[in-house]
Amino acid sequence: MVDGGSRRPVGEMVVTMDPSQKARGPLSTEQLPFLRKATDAVSSYLHDSTSNLVNVLRPALMPHRLLGQHIEHPGNMRVAGEEKAWTKLAGAYKRVANKLTGLPSELKSPLPPIDSAVHLHPWEYVHKAPSGSGEQRIIVVCPTKWVVSYGTALSYSQFRQAMETEYASQAKQVQQFVISALLIGDLIRSVRGLDPLLGSLRLSLGEETAPELPTLTFTTISSLVSSALPADEVVVSTTQLTGVPRFTELIEPESVSQMVDPLRIDLERLIGQKKA
Repeated sequence: MVDGGSRRPVGEMVVTMDPSQKARGPLSTEQLPFLRKATDAVSSYLHDSTSNLVNVLRPALMPHRLLGQHIEHPGNMRVAGEEKAWTKLAGAYKRVANKLTGLPSELKSPLPPIDSAVHLHPWEYVHKAPSGSGEQRIIVVCPTKWVVSYGTALSYSQFRQAMETEYASQAKQVQQFVISALLIGDLIRSVRGLDPLLGSLRLSLGEETAPELPTLTFTTISSLVSSALPADEVVVSTTQLTGVPRFTELIEPESVSQMVDPLRIDLERLIGQKKA
């Protein structure tokens, strides 16, 4: 049973099928070590290259570009549309804060400075695998899908953990993560041409919500390299062996060999037209 949250497209954003919804066939004992190593290598490469890309776009994602005087920054300049952007952000924040304990229900202007470095956190969800006479609750990590945020004290994983515990001592950090998730989502949607740019690099933008806090929407970037869980018995036995109820999906190498090159297709089409 997968408890991975909900997905929906946003404007022109493209949401690919969540790879966590697919089940991998039986694995041999020889395949598992190879796939784990391949997954680690591919995930690390894709994370680093995608992180470099989004930080090239950092000037377009500076918070003051959207909020103007509603956020502290050295320039302290007004920007067109800042009142509308602030009203939208404050309203979205209030809907989230009303579902949480210990967070102020209203945002105060101006917001304190935000670390504008863009970070990618692996998306994760809860999988309940049959184990003995009951179920084992396992945190599953998606190796090719990331939550986009600004620099915050909490990672997405730590934020999820806080949602499941008494987080009074982390209320400030939780609020910071909520504001970051909402703000960077608004800014990403304001960048024209970003979706086709990412598509040319085999990446897609999407939105996700988590069961722990369905009123908060996270902006995600996913690779077209798909991944999936092996059979439940493999997942359960692995987590029991490590003693940690956490498992990373395994990439599907065939999804790499099946990748389509849009540039090659366009060029071949142009060449073919000249032959006609």
